[in-house]
Amino acid sequence: MPKFFSSLKLRGSYGVNGNLGTLGDFQAGGLYSGSTNGIANSYNGQSAIVNSIIANPGLKWEESETVNAGFDLGFNGDKIRIIGDFYNKLTSDLLTNLTLASNSGFSTVLTNLGGLRSKGFELEVQANLYNQNDWKINVGANVSHNTNTVEKLPFNGNTNNRIGGTEIYDVKSGTYKYVGGLQEGQKIGDFYAHKQLYILSTQAEADAYNLKVQDTYVTKTAANGGNPTGKKFAGDAVFEDTDNNGIIDSRDRQYMGNMFPTFVGGFNFDAAYKGFSLTVRTDYSLGATIYNEARARFLGQFQGNYGLLAESAQAWQKEGDITDVPRYRWADQTNQNNLFRSEASGAAYNTNMFQGNSRYYESGDYLCIREITFSYNFPKSLVEKARLSSLRMYVTGSNLYYFTKYKGLSPEVQGIVGGSSLGLNAAGSTGTYPVPRNIILGLNISL
Repeated sequence: MPKFFSSLKLRGSYGVNGNLGTLGDFQAGGLYSGSTNGIANSYNGQSAIVNSIIANPGLKWEESETVNAGFDLGFNGDKIRIIGDFYNKLTSDLLTNLTLASNSGFSTVLTNLGGLRSKGFELEVQANLYNQNDWKINVGANVSHNTNTVEKLPFNGNTNNRIGGTEIYDVKSGTYKYVGGLQEGQKIGDFYAHKQLYILSTQAEADAYNLKVQDTYVTKTAANGGNPTGKKFAGDAVFEDTDNNGIIDSRDRQYMGNMFPTFVGGFNFDAAYKGFSLTVRTDYSLGATIYNEARARFLGQFQGNYGLLAESAQAWQKEGDITDVPRYRWADQTNQNNLFRSEASGAAYNTNMFQGNSRYYESGDYLCIREITFSYNFPKSLVEKARLSSLRMYVTGSNLYYFTKYKGLSPEVQGIVGGSSLGLNAAGSTGTYPVPRNIILGLNISL
């Protein structure tokens, strides 16, 4: 081994294990309930029970096959250490809640649905920069990358055995294709939405637009007492017609990004001088996209009873206004559908994966000052006079600040509902309460 290496360790492992996932007690045999929403069930004046969870006696354990490899590398007497880990995990017979047709009487059924491959790496560097004359300084950094790919799905006759998803126009190939949902060989968590180009400044501009293009999402509002003519007015948003057929429909959506970060990691710094010490810890996330649904919901008044954002003052108000915020209306989805822009029902509506206006898809990149701790250990001579073993005073601040361009409450907002094949939990940030900022002043006394 070369002299500049002080240590080298290689490791590897392979294993297969089973997992019950989200399977609850007796769930495979189906469950019955005597009440719904706390109210006793009845039929023809008699007490009744209903089948609340459909049985699936063919359920099997999930099976996870994992390959790991890694190394520990030291330089200069291990003053600099590099730790690397690489993994490849295939989960087969994945226990998943599969969405059922509404006429089945059940919303989902727990089943073994294909396989999911998760692979990536984790890399960490730690360095002892200085250790002399009562000074100690250490720094470190880490980064990780993970990709989740659908490996296998039950055969259903669709391309890539697709489940769910939506059809869009692919500009590169000049053809229509299905995206999103679950598809073999593709990742999960992609967002698709309509790209806003500009706001119609005048009614004359709107009239000219109406002669050339029809936005079917305006027509959708007619079911709720909106605009049956499908005409645009001054202050409405114009969206890109990707297939150039003069009709704005669901196939004109475009890729907005993916909900999962490309890289996550952090930095740490530790310094000590005599009894004083300082610790700084940060972490970051890069590459994730967030649908800021709360921002769109407030500006579009989706329920009609929300307060106002300061951004509402930027909305189009009069002829000739130049802005990128559509005219402020009550319940956007029942009026001109400038912000809501979702399908009426189905997976696209329920998961937010295919919802909304491109303006409200934002970068989820951030660098967070996660923790700063400053402490002082009192001298031993002073502590012994008080008949104590040690005495330490400290102040710690956590979740202090986010460096981010995200306009919501916090960029740490989203994930996937456990056991759901299509459902994204807060895939759009719906105003989830952010991680609180804490300041703690403490005293550690050892007797």
